Amino acid sequence: MKNRIVALMVISALNAYAGDAAPIVKVGLYKNGLAVVTRKVTPDSTGTAVIDDSARPAYGTFWHSADKPVMVTRTSVRDGVAVSFRAAADFAPILSEAEKEPFIEATAYAGSEKNCVLTASGKLIADGAELTLRLKSGSTIRIPSALKVAVKGSSESGSWRFSGTDKPFTVEYLTTGASWTPSYRLAIDEKGKARLFMSAEVCNELEDWDGAELSLISGFPNLKYATVPSLLGGGVAFADYKAAVDSAEGNHNQSWASYGYRKEKKIGGVMSQSVMMNAAPNEAAYGTAESSEGLDICYREIGPVTLGKSQTLSMPLGAKETQAVRLVDWDLNDRRDYWGRLTQPEFTPELWDSVKVKNPFDFPLTTAPMEIVEEGRILGQNICAWTNPGDETIVKVTKALSVKGVYEERGDGKAVSEKISSLGADERFVFDGDHYRKEIVTATMKLANFRKDAAKLRVKKTFSGELVESDVKPTRCHDLPPEDSRVNSVHELTWEFELKAGESRDVSFTYWLWVRM
Repeated sequence: MKNRIVALMVISALNAYAGDAAPIVKVGLYKNGLAVVTRKVTPDSTGTAVIDDSARPAYGTFWHSADKPVMVTRTSVRDGVAVSFRAAADFAPILSEAEKEPFIEATAYAGSEKNCVLTASGKLIADGAELTLRLKSGSTIRIPSALKVAVKGSSESGSWRFSGTDKPFTVEYLTTGASWTPSYRLAIDEKGKARLFMSAEVCNELEDWDGAELSLISGFPNLKYATVPSLLGGGVAFADYKAAVDSAEGNHNQSWASYGYRKEKKIGGVMSQSVMMNAAPNEAAYGTAESSEGLDICYREIGPVTLGKSQTLSMPLGAKETQAVRLVDWDLNDRRDYWGRLTQPEFTPELWDSVKVKNPFDFPLTTAPMEIVEEGRILGQNICAWTNPGDETIVKVTKALSVKGVYEERGDGKAVSEKISSLGADERFVFDGDHYRKEIVTATMKLANFRKDAAKLRVKKTFSGELVESDVKPTRCHDLPPEDSRVNSVHELTWEFELKAGESRDVSFTYWLWVRM
């Protein structure tokens, strides 16, 4: 009779300990495979809670909200375990209870109808005077060791055991195992109107989320110790742990990857997951909350999301009409090295058919691929750089084969120095022990439009030295940040103009620089 009562107490415990002891209630995802995870820990009547160690926290990022010290103990968990235990005579009520839980089976002893064995399957998270088993349904049962018949299953993983308070609290930490990737689609219709679409794919390699509040994070955060695991991770010698900290602080070249951190949780895994195209509700449900304006780290609040482990969710984040201008982009890089010497005697830069698009959203466009579609036809895809609200970015679409450009440079020497008395082609200069001579250069950009329609052009030239004159006034002049010990300054000149159908045009400018002899 005593065993029967105990067995019934074990079965009734399904309701008392149902659910995950520390479900993920909030997730903030970065694009590089890092995630800020918040879990709600609910201790049981003994003041303890056991949660799976599905991801290790990064050093310095583990925080809890308990009002008193909490002891965190790492233990081993055996998964795929089947625990068989005895039940007493007259087991019909026990069998009736077991039928309500699909992960508990009841079988009779051979040759006897007065006893039975119950077999429960799940994760064994404690094995001592009392066995604690978490079933696949999420329920948790406890089995007195005196009733144990057999335990089968040997797949081990880690877990955390929290103790010290009987009140619910939250834990938050930075870890690997989940990420998001944005993408954009610029659709241009037959009337030239443009509409920009934004979507996201969310990959979950942590564990199941059930209504977790999701945020998508964009920006360039400085996470100094993101690759260093917290001591809560355990299983690592202190010397190795210290080496990982030193590496993060720039004192050593060792990488924590050699010690197993980020194991099987790399961002490349996003591409191998199945995409649940029908899992996301319509656009009205997702992406309605915007991040605060003016922030360099932007949190896009999505709302509650349910997503299983090893699943990827595809969702729309919004669409708005925008300004898009088709143009031919010609980016001419600097042909000179650090000392002003010519390093590219043959120069054949490519012209690109591009689109200049304005960000119509109230949040920044983060770095992501953008697909360009015109009248339902895909023209190309390229990287969209970080673009603030209301700002513009240029995305290269395809090579401009119908617009040609030739760039030429020549050293004019005295021919130019005679025109500009302040310059002398034979001037010399000594800096840091090196001898430099002054060189005067005239550059010419020859452009021709073979299209039947006019083409808008944007030509950008980066050069070392100082501008003397240009026969076409640049639309924009920009000085790049100076570099230590560099003799010549670096500048950018940008011209924007239109070439009519069949028109050719030359743009010339002159500059001078110091060249090491």
